[in-house]
Amino acid sequence: MSALAVRPAITATAEIPIVFVAVGDPVGFGFVASLERPGGNVTGLSDLVPEAAGERLELLAAVMPGLRRVAVLRSPLAPPVASLEGAARTLGVTLIPVDLARVEDAETAFDAVRAAAPDGLIVVPNPVSLALREQIVAFAAAERLPAAYGYREFVEAGGLLSYGADVSDLYRRAAGFVVRILVGERPAEMRVERPAAFELALNRRTAAALGLAVPDALIGRATIIQD
Repeated sequence: MSALAVRPAITATAEIPIVFVAVGDPVGFGFVASLERPGGNVTGLSDLVPEAAGERLELLAAVMPGLRRVAVLRSPLAPPVASLEGAARTLGVTLIPVDLARVEDAETAFDAVRAAAPDGLIVVPNPVSLALREQIVAFAAAERLPAAYGYREFVEAGGLLSYGADVSDLYRRAAGFVVRILVGERPAEMRVERPAAFELALNRRTAAALGLAVPDALIGRATIIQD
């Protein structure tokens, strides 16, 4: 189960094993005591890849040479991401944080992005942004903003590019956790695992609509290409 479903499940039982999938920060959410030793009835797989944030900015800059100001649509509770800040310094890009805490705050966040007049947009992966993917992609298209996302669902909805953990692989691996529990392992002692497979998704139709040429090197790296 994902982050939105884990907390109600934990509230409901402290005994039945719970296996989560694609939870960004299970320690920060309070689901487990630590990644190595969860300590309760909950364990699973995290999709947290801090270094991927910087790579998203690098990919966006590769598609849009001259990128200088990038709005970062994020949760106000999220801490600064070192890899994103490091990539921005290396590329000479100014980051403009824009908070998006709830689905109801979407229009306020969009107004803040418009006011900042950035060259591009980074959307930090979290449940709120994923729930708003259709609106966010439509906003980026209307504002002609090249945008990079953390989930391929954004690219499938018409977004420019995404890079992050292969969530399908996480769900496949979750089945192994269930088997281990059924044969007697305790969730308290089952280390929370990190992503092992990653995917780069590109939408060439969106790139063309924005007047951007996707480098052949990126097309060669892409695991998913939308035309």
